[in-house]
Amino acid sequence: MAEGLRRTTTRGRGSLLAVGAVCVVVFVVAAVAVLVLPGPAEESGSDLPGSASSHGIESGVAVAVDPLRDDSDYRDVVTDHHTSVTAENTLKWVHVQPERHEFDWSGSDTVLGH
Repeated sequence: MAEGLRRTTTRGRGSLLAVGAVCVVVFVVAAVAVLVLPGPAEESGSDLPGSASSHGIESGVAVAVDPLRDDSDYRDVVTDHHTSVTAENTLKWVHVQPERHEFDWSGSDTVLGH
């Protein structure tokens, strides 16, 4: 009877040692990752277009006409952080040709003007 109890205790210690070893490995991997990987970027004016271009990536955004025309913060984000723009809805037919033989290009002109 004492022998059966001893096996159970030994098996429990083995599982406990395995769990402890896994925890040590996870801790070591996390510590190495913290030391090797770069930290968060400084907030001193992000250069998203420059960073993207250095990796061969163009950064674009779809823009709405009203905020682009009326909201300077929106306009600043678009011009400071993206290299190309796409008109969000202003080039859809319902906006470009609201009536037969009547065309309204003011929305697309606003996008091109900024």
